[in-house]
Amino acid sequence: MDFYLTLQDLMCAEQKFERIVPISRAVETDEWEIQLVGLVRTKTTQDEPAQTKLLFLSFDRLQHEQEDFPVFAKTLKTKRQELLYQCEQEAEQRNLHIRELAIGTYRVPVSGMAGNCVQGEEVSVLLDFLQKGWTPQGNTQRNLTEMTLHEMELRTDNAEELFAQLETLSDSEKIGLIGDSDFRRFPIQKRMTISVGTPSKRAFHFQKEGVEHTFWIENVSLFDLHQYTDERFQNPALLQRCSPKELEKIRKETQRINEEICPRGKFLPVIEYESKENIQLDFYAQQSLQQLLMQSLEPTAHSGDVVFSVRSDRSHGKHGFVLRADVLNFPVDEDCKTLQTELLFGWEQRKSDDFWF
Repeated sequence: MDFYLTLQDLMCAEQKFERIVPISRAVETDEWEIQLVGLVRTKTTQDEPAQTKLLFLSFDRLQHEQEDFPVFAKTLKTKRQELLYQCEQEAEQRNLHIRELAIGTYRVPVSGMAGNCVQGEEVSVLLDFLQKGWTPQGNTQRNLTEMTLHEMELRTDNAEELFAQLETLSDSEKIGLIGDSDFRRFPIQKRMTISVGTPSKRAFHFQKEGVEHTFWIENVSLFDLHQYTDERFQNPALLQRCSPKELEKIRKETQRINEEICPRGKFLPVIEYESKENIQLDFYAQQSLQQLLMQSLEPTAHSGDVVFSVRSDRSHGKHGFVLRADVLNFPVDEDCKTLQTELLFGWEQRKSDDFWF
């Protein structure tokens, strides 16, 4: 990766931070190399108040190994192939999800995190830390352009206490990045014929990595998107938030979008279900999955899909598990009795790793 460094870049860090405390610690796992850089306090500007952040470098070993192998483009002909390909791509994407920073026994929650590949501005930040006494640890021969510099915003009302905790930390006390949970979808590909308006007592099953999972279809109803929207815009409370002219503009734009999702006179099927393992499920109409793509280019995430969701009136289903609702973005007539669907994906919650330095 090519980049250039300007004099403006070199001045960037000094202009950006009012306080810098270097942290010279690193850890290596089978999947990651993490290099702590330091704790900073940004300067107050007209646009935003001062923030306290932890900076660290990461190198994704698994992603780097995958890039060593050639990737062959796939020819995608149907919507189903496109969605499954997106799922494959997502499975290869790896992100660090950090919930809190631990300094000894002191804990600070994380409110946000951003990362950029190391280029000109990032190099200037690292140079400034080197001048303040930062000593890189671990694999110091790693090519910087293969690494990511993260800025992790910390939610604290007492920045001075946080800096004091770090500055008085002994060599025997640990610093930790505590992982958060995130959700990843996985393919199921189970085709089903389900009835509209007729409760089902049948238990359905699918396999994931040799383990059987159970779910029930509580109910399938038809949702009138336009009636729902019209009723929402009749709420007098909306006039307290915007003027009649602004409200009318919003109403017309909402109607236009609704027509694209579901023409007036049609209905959207809503599948209410409960999963024994509390897995979120994604259903699709088989007919929509068989649609041909206009061209076999690499798709963007959920290209062409309009996302719309509803919430069940009850929290739990008949079997005592969390009741969820999934909307099929496939308009049907009011007299629709059965639906040819495919349970294409499920979503699993995964805990990110903790890193201790």
